[in-house]
Amino acid sequence: MKRLYSILLVLCVVVSLGLLGAVPARAANPYEPASNLDQLSQAEQLAYFNLVVNRVRTERPGFERREMLKVYDMRFTGIVGMMNEIINSVVNDLMPGDWEYQTIENGEDNTGLFLSENANASDLRPQDITSINAAKQGDSWVIELCIQEETNPASGLGSSHGRIANIATREQIIAEITGIASIITISPADTTVRYYDGYARVTVNEQGQVISATNGYQVYVAANNVKISFIQTDVAVSQNSEWQYDKFDWDSAPKWWLNLPPWFQWILRYIFFGWLWMN
Repeated sequence: MKRLYSILLVLCVVVSLGLLGAVPARAANPYEPASNLDQLSQAEQLAYFNLVVNRVRTERPGFERREMLKVYDMRFTGIVGMMNEIINSVVNDLMPGDWEYQTIENGEDNTGLFLSENANASDLRPQDITSINAAKQGDSWVIELCIQEETNPASGLGSSHGRIANIATREQIIAEITGIASIITISPADTTVRYYDGYARVTVNEQGQVISATNGYQVYVAANNVKISFIQTDVAVSQNSEWQYDKFDWDSAPKWWLNLPPWFQWILRYIFFGWLWMN
């Protein structure tokens, strides 16, 4: 019986070696930037942008992440407006806009930690952007794009900003504010959330690996007829949101064979342990 198992194992080895021999010794790198990247159409540049940033999501290199959220102006009308300076001083103390640092480890799921909260880091379409350009810097390429302005955008794939960044919808913002104090009443019908100056920028090396990236946007929230207990006022809030990513560690990222089809990984494992058994 052991002799029969050995024969079967040898057959598996021969078949797998034949499969390996059928694979080119050095396949072309699909992530390598084109030498004329800056001359491609906007749609082609965007397709390449999506390709390389989504590689970060699938191959999961380690990197350092920085986040900065800052409310830089808050205005009220009526009686409450008399306290605008005091309110802005308090907001500045509570939300000074300091950078918050986070290290993403190799192999860690970076959904929501790199660009968007979606399965893909970017699902941007040509109609989502107003411009894109690529420029060579040394041996690397810097790709920068601007996102179209939106009012009351949906989250996730339902909006242009949601396809590239973490955003809060009008309803989520209202729920967060009213959840802090039950005496505050805000109607969605009287509230407008405008996202503008949205952008993303990545630097890609010769191997098509992202080595640094940043994205962000400005938010302006205008809410009329807000009730704070028995007082009614209009509120306007401006916030800057920005994220930066660098110190990418591609060398320690999960190995290439983890991206092979499961059946092929099984053959490699079976042969490996089979030869140990035969020895």
